Amino acid sequence: MKTAVGYKAQALAIVMIVLVISIVMGMAMLSRVLRDNFRVVNEKSSAEALETADSIIDSVKGTSVSALKASCAKPEFGTGIDQADGCKIQGVENVVSFLSDVGVGADSSTSLSNCQDETSTLELTTKLASEQDDLEIRPDSVRSFVLRGQTPNPGSCSLLLTVEPRGTAVGGLMISRVYGRNYTGGIAGEYKPYAYGDILPYCIFAGGSDCSGNPSLSDSWTPVAAGSQITVPLGASGGYSLDEVRVRSVNSIISLRASLSNANCITDWEMVKMTVGANCTGSYRAKEVQVPQQEWALPIFDYVLYNGTGTLQPQ
Repeated sequence: MKTAVGYKAQALAIVMIVLVISIVMGMAMLSRVLRDNFRVVNEKSSAEALETADSIIDSVKGTSVSALKASCAKPEFGTGIDQADGCKIQGVENVVSFLSDVGVGADSSTSLSNCQDETSTLELTTKLASEQDDLEIRPDSVRSFVLRGQTPNPGSCSLLLTVEPRGTAVGGLMISRVYGRNYTGGIAGEYKPYAYGDILPYCIFAGGSDCSGNPSLSDSWTPVAAGSQITVPLGASGGYSLDEVRVRSVNSIISLRASLSNANCITDWEMVKMTVGANCTGSYRAKEVQVPQQEWALPIFDYVLYNGTGTLQPQ
């Protein structure tokens, strides 16, 4: 027969076991609650950082490149858009001041207050894209290199394009050269008639594949391995100067990096790269956009309408 002391010892042991289990369960629940709270706070901070970066990118839409260059040349904002460090602005107040200087209204920068915690930071960098910067050309979109009356110096200067497909193993790339002459105010008075030799089709394939992966890009399409370089001469043709080089992606996304065989043989051909980075209470998000220094025609002008008569008229 068990004594009263024995029963008390058993009860105490059971209570201790229950307490340990309860503590373990409580700690697990507390850990999950804290983890969920941290995730929610982190997602909120991340969304605020992304919204801040988006708001800055959106606010400079429509701002001229000349305005960006003029502001970036001011000592308080940077060393100039064409320098290695470019135009680098840090801090909410400084970014707002820069946006105001390029002509962005105060109402467009109100969302920057999302990241004003003492642990938050904001940075805006504007400079010319280099040969190391990729530009993704969406299907049937165009990246154009505009000369408009410039004479390359030296005349043997060429445009060097490093390409690779994105998202697919095989992609198409069409390079069209447009020639003009008799320029007035940067506008050609006469353009060279279309010639098949001025339009160069390329099939870009990733490693481990070839152009047979897309039968539409065969026959007259020149195969080019991803990461290889395409050389486009910038010299004149038939008495016409090269006005523009239009690079169009066909049926795929093509990543493009560009450089010149001779530095500075032409001017204003680079893209302007703007990078916005926002850190809201530990959550960092960044966005980058590239804009051209010179305007070019929409992709619709890369298509030709044939009606069998040589003139555009009702059938």
